[in-house]
Amino acid sequence: MGNRLKGASGVNDDPGPGDVKLLADTGLGRGSNVIEFGCGSGALSRLLARAVGPAGRVLGLDLSAFNVARARELAAEERLDNALFEVADLRQTRAATDYADLTVARNVLGYVSASELVVKEMLRATRPGGVVAALDADEGLVVYEPEPPVLAELRDVLARDRMAEGGNQYVGRSLYRLLAEAGLAGVRAVALPSNSTDPEWSPTRDPASHTAVLARAVDGLVERGKLSAEEASRYQRALHEVTHNPTGFIFVCSFFVWGRKPLRCA
Repeated sequence: MGNRLKGASGVNDDPGPGDVKLLADTGLGRGSNVIEFGCGSGALSRLLARAVGPAGRVLGLDLSAFNVARARELAAEERLDNALFEVADLRQTRAATDYADLTVARNVLGYVSASELVVKEMLRATRPGGVVAALDADEGLVVYEPEPPVLAELRDVLARDRMAEGGNQYVGRSLYRLLAEAGLAGVRAVALPSNSTDPEWSPTRDPASHTAVLARAVDGLVERGKLSAEEASRYQRALHEVTHNPTGFIFVCSFFVWGRKPLRCA
């Protein structure tokens, strides 16, 4: 079973205060215990560690030992003693059952096979009454106007590569079903659209960062021997063209979905 995660492949986009606000709206607060599934180099986990304060704890989990080592290093530099990081298969972690007030997967479920098993593991690690949350883009709802033929070709290449690795580029629209089928209560979903003509970006993803994600994905294909340097250069030029076109338009849509773990009956 494939299990290549965004956090391990390095194609994550940077989180910001908007991500923390979304989670705060679900109940995240001072003293909360949080687990981030697929933490990458720990950017979101470090923001969350500040949000929960010294009385709270944040545990970041990632498949990549390199990412975990880097996350630990950055947390130490920022003196975040309440941020811990571990290498883990996100489908079967060593996290304690019923531990977290919040578990979150940000731009992860579209890059891992058997995403329903990851959600199941998130649910196990969350305390009764706690929140399970997921955020992911939906590549089927990304629009470039105009879209150079080379960029359309690149999007097809990346889609086929992700599917071959067991991922799903359309996972955004599936998050509600994944959480509801896992047994979460009161599941809610919010669409987070943004476009390149609106100065008020989505709190979690702006169009320029989306093209940056694609650019890093191209680099990853080269590193894995799936793309030549010449092909990569052609694709990178197309990405630069659409990002900096003064009359162009880019639309990106992400979905934020969350629900609560049911309380046990007495």
